[in-house]
Amino acid sequence: MGQIEWVKLTLQDSGKTIHANLANVTTIEGHKNGSRIWFLANARDGIIDVSETAEEILKQRGEVQDAAISRIVTAVSIAGKR
Repeated sequence: MGQIEWVKLTLQDSGKTIHANLANVTTIEGHKNGSRIWFLANARDGIIDVSETAEEILKQRGEVQDAAISRIVTAVSIAGKR
């Protein structure tokens, strides 16, 4: 199973909040007041325009990865105390 990197984004055209898996993204490019995101072939919709900048998206991705690492360390620590 592939890596999962869910981030919360806002669609530019509707303001709707969505969650996207950055593991399926090939390109993030500045577009209008946010970013245009391209997904891997066969992924739903292919391209989306969001309000967040590339920097904001990548910062959120780093926070998701940090939280995942923290959960793993906690689980290992708890298991080691048994």
